[in-house]
Amino acid sequence: MAKTDERQEAAGNIKDTGKVAAGLEGEGFLKRMRVGEKALFFFGNACIYVMHTFALNSFAVSWKINYLKLGAATAFSFMNMLGSLLASHYNDRTKNPKKTLLVGTILYALTFSLLFGVQVAKNKNLMGMKDSLGGMLGLFLFIGLFTIGNMFSSMIYPSLDTSVMAMTHKIGASKESFGRQRMFGVIGHSATTIFTEYFVEEFKLKGDTLAGNRAFPNVKSSAYERTGGYMLFVIDIFQYAITWLIDYCSLAVWWMPSVKKSFLKDIFAMKGAPEMILLAIFTVIFCTLVYFIIPTRVLEYLVEKNKKEDGTYHSKEEEAKKREVYVNDMYKNPQIISFFALVIAMGIGRCIITYYLVFYSEAVKHVTKTPVSVEQKPFMVFSIVKAVAEVVCYPLEKWLITVLGSPAVLSIIGAVLCLLRLGSYGLIQAEYFVLIGILNETMKGLSSGLFFCGAIRYIRDRVPGEIMSTAQGALSGVFMGFTGLIGGVLTGSSIHYLIKNKTSSSKYSVLNDTKTLIEIDAKVHLEAFQLFLLVITGILFVMVGCYSVYLYLATKRDSTKKIGDTKTEKVL
Repeated sequence: MAKTDERQEAAGNIKDTGKVAAGLEGEGFLKRMRVGEKALFFFGNACIYVMHTFALNSFAVSWKINYLKLGAATAFSFMNMLGSLLASHYNDRTKNPKKTLLVGTILYALTFSLLFGVQVAKNKNLMGMKDSLGGMLGLFLFIGLFTIGNMFSSMIYPSLDTSVMAMTHKIGASKESFGRQRMFGVIGHSATTIFTEYFVEEFKLKGDTLAGNRAFPNVKSSAYERTGGYMLFVIDIFQYAITWLIDYCSLAVWWMPSVKKSFLKDIFAMKGAPEMILLAIFTVIFCTLVYFIIPTRVLEYLVEKNKKEDGTYHSKEEEAKKREVYVNDMYKNPQIISFFALVIAMGIGRCIITYYLVFYSEAVKHVTKTPVSVEQKPFMVFSIVKAVAEVVCYPLEKWLITVLGSPAVLSIIGAVLCLLRLGSYGLIQAEYFVLIGILNETMKGLSSGLFFCGAIRYIRDRVPGEIMSTAQGALSGVFMGFTGLIGGVLTGSSIHYLIKNKTSSSKYSVLNDTKTLIEIDAKVHLEAFQLFLLVITGILFVMVGCYSVYLYLATKRDSTKKIGDTKTEKVL
């Protein structure tokens, strides 16, 4: 009887496979090739690339903050984690990640436009934004939009990855691997880079008005200032609408009593780092309550309220209860929890370079007295090289996993490449920055491609389809949000105190909260950066090594249990 049942089940699977394959053949070209998802991923990458490249650096230079305060400001990237968890939870409940992806992309693009609108308004002194209260208003709007933008950006990646993973789970559609789909996002990233550089060169735009004070007065121009000019060109199109919006938002401050104005002024005047850190902690706690804990408790109440008399639930409530059990099992699974340690190590390394590479390169140019003509657009070149290297990884995804035996090994290799790149910036001489930078960005592309191919596959193999989006949201949230909080605050505070110690016995001994990161000797910057990068690279290597040992020991076991399965199977 058992053999007969197996034959019938196999015959049914073959029949279902034929139906699905026939359905795929009957689909139109646009639907079969998933052009819609790829187009959304293209524009999502465009928003993310431009925002992450220019927003935080423009913010740091324009408001003249030091490394400690810049690190505190990056704590707002924790909103990435909250947004990822919220969006992925919604995707699992509604089974409609495309809607979340579309809404997230549009809102992120809108936030990006408003963000630079505030910057333009400040530099053009609209509504007296260069005055004390006006400057406070501009800073308040900028931080608020940056925080909200981080949440919207976190809706894009997990929602797209959910759509792609749903394709890979369909019978007959396995050829649509995750890596091949993600390739289109990398191509979109590269196209955005080339498009931006075209406008910079074609219109000979300068970003002095947008970027504010230059990072070092002796350098006439820099890559991000010139590309900032492009952003000024784009934002000017919407200038009247943005000005009207800022006028409207300003009413939220002008009606306040003087006591409240004084309180806000003390907070946003940024007289010291504690105010910024306190504000960041308060924002994280508030947003956690509003966006995560409260909706979860309400959902639990509704589920219990709709329980049947016999103790069972209706279909939707049963699914919600089942998902809750799976999610709890996922967070208790030692393999997944230990894998998150690898994700944290990789994410911190990415965060440090993302937030601070612009200032690192400015210090290098000032130390070496590099003419602008020699290094006109290093970050544009870096980005293209990185994208090409990342594209190479994705078509080889399945072959590499087959050869290595586990997708986790692929992620370990990606993390090691990331840390080698991080540590190399602490060893190279300033004169070789551009050459080593190109090699490092090639390493970054390989690192990103290998890590994500392995990470998505590793998580996908261990969770059931009912919580696939939640698992992806947790992975994306930890990588983009949690590590952004740790890496930003850790880097900002460490470099600040390293610079303070190095300058305590020199002519720069007066280093207080009014001293900005652009007013100190560039050589001191560079030395502090390199020392910090070497130390943090060693710590992260220890984390990766510990996980590698754990994975090796886990492979010695005969079998592991997949979440939601009653049987035991080998999933390594």
